[in-house]
Formats: sequence, C-alpha cells, structure tokens
Amino acid sequence: MTLGGLIDSKYVLHSPLSKQECARRLNEKMDRWWMIFGPNRIIGHASSGRLVARVRIYYGNSFQTLLRARLLDVDKGTSLTCRLGIRPALKIFVVCWFGFLLLAAVSNFFSMPGAATSWKFYLGLAAMTGFGVGLIAFCRWLARDEEAKLVEFLRATVEASERPSPIVG
Repeated sequence: MTLGGLIDSKYVLHSPLSKQECARRLNEKMDRWWMIFGPNRIIGHASSGRLVARVRIYYGNSFQTLLRARLLDVDKGTSLTCRLGIRPALKIFVVCWFGFLLLAAVSNFFSMPGAATSWKFYLGLAAMTGFGVGLIAFCRWLARDEEAKLVEFLRATVEASERPSPIVG
C-alpha cells in the first residue's frame, strides 16, 4: 500500500472451490463484526458474491487494513478479486482534511494584498498538517502486517493461488 493506504493494493486469487463453498469456508473461519472476543483472528462476513474482512485487534485503529473482495464463478472454480486498504469513508475524510489545509493556505496567500498574517496562522497549519501526517503514519505502522495476514488467510481457507492481476487503476 502506498500513501498511507489511500491507494488500495489489488490481488486476483483463484480457488478451485465454488463460490458457495468459498463463502461457507470463509464464514466458518471468521467471527462476525459484533463479536468482541472470539476464537478466530479474522473478523468479517462472506456471501456468495462478496467478502469483507479485517484482522482482529484489541485496540482502536481507524486506519486498519480492510479486505474487500468479489467472488466470481469462473471455469474450474472461483476468482477472488481483492482490494486491501483503509475504509473508503476514511479516504474521503483524509482528502477533505488535507484539502481544507491547502484551501486555507492558498486563500490566505491570495487574501487582501498587504494584509499581515499572523505567524500563529502558519504555525497552526503546520501543526495540523504534521498531526495528520503523523497520525496516518503511526496508524498504518500499527497495521503494517495486516495485508499479508489477510491474503494468507484467503489462500489457506479457500485453497487459493495468485493470478496476475488484470485490474488497472
């Protein structure tokens, strides 16, 4: 993942099992979202067409890696088209956060000519930028191994192997 998880990693896996069997096996090995404590290390839900999963952690991390996948019938099995990254709503929030900071800086730059801007304004912008970058870096560092765990979970649970990704963009 790059840019703090703002750009999703993409995988295409192939399983020799049917969509229904993949969903059944995945649900057997995952706990549901509402189970705070449970025996499985992966939390999520699979249907015959979709999968959403994350690694169980016992602390809050909004920037946790989320696996979203589509299960498609193909010859001799199922194709799992996977995307791993942060939640889509969080991506929107991050873009709005930094967009607001950029807008404040640009609007101040083009404000009334000759008007003096307090150094506190620039210090505040720098602090808010630093806080945002630091928060994303720390939270993504906490989630550094989750992508590998989720992909390995898929491979082991549905006997999947990786195929070259036809996904562009």
